[in-house]
Formats: sequence, structure tokens, C-alpha cells
Amino acid sequence: MSNNLYQTFGYELAAQRQVRLEAQARQDGLVRGLKRARRVDHKQKSAAPAPARAPRVTCASDLG
Repeated sequence: MSNNLYQTFGYELAAQRQVRLEAQARQDGLVRGLKRARRVDHKQKSAAPAPARAPRVTCASDLG
């Protein structure tokens, strides 16, 4: 059996490696997508104008 070890298990090992590589590639793609989305969100936040503030009322004469 030791002489035929690769013949017996070679295809199964190759299939397992292929599945593992494909899963890693999918995970890497998801990570890249998340990083890209975070960069876009950050750029949009920093590019957005600051919200306008209402003037502060400090005394009765400011009320009108």
C-alpha cells in the first residue's frame, strides 16, 4: 500500500488543496471589498460639508 499511496490519496489531497485555495481566495476578495468600502465611506465623510449650526442665543436682545 505504501507504494500506491499517491495513487490512492493523491487526487483527494489535490481536491482538498483546491477547495482550500478557492476558499482563501474568496475570503481575500471579501476582505479587499470591505477595505475598499471603508475607504470610500471615509472619503465621502471627509468630503461632505460640515452641517450648518444655528446661531447661539446668548441673551434676550438676541431673541429679537
